[in-house]
Order: sequence, then C-alpha cells, then structure tokens
Amino acid sequence: MSSLRDLFRPTDVQIWRKLEAEIGARFREGGTWKRDSIEVTQGDWTVTLDTYFSAASKGEYTRLQALALRPEGLQFSVYR
Repeated sequence: MSSLRDLFRPTDVQIWRKLEAEIGARFREGGTWKRDSIEVTQGDWTVTLDTYFSAASKGEYTRLQALALRPEGLQFSVYR
C-alpha cells in the first residue's frame, strides 16, 4: 500500500515542466521508445537531461548528455 506522500507526489512531467520554467529549457515529450527529456542551450552547447532504467542494476537514473565536438570551454556545475 502506498503512502499519502507517494499518492500526491508530483509526476515526472510536472517535475520536468517546473525545471523547464526555472532554467529556460525546452521540455521534449517522449513516446513509445523515447522518454521525456529537457533540453537547454547555452551558446553553442545543447545539454539534454533525461532518465533511463538499467536492467542490470534495477535502478532508474538521471542522465546528462552534451555533444562535445570541441570540448574545450565546456564547463558545468551540478547542484542539489
């Protein structure tokens, strides 16, 4: 039986939408084979955040991806 906290917690889409508004990103709705994601562009860089499930560890993870053709100058900080 789930607790009330689990019952009324925000959905993944609500969380992605809130992040979209806070950082000026774009929400990308997933589909059958793709998961929802957030994209933010800063200068020449586009960074994508999404989630994925690992069958090996049976865990879900948040993933950050950035195509780095010329990685010089790429810097980022991660905060809680």
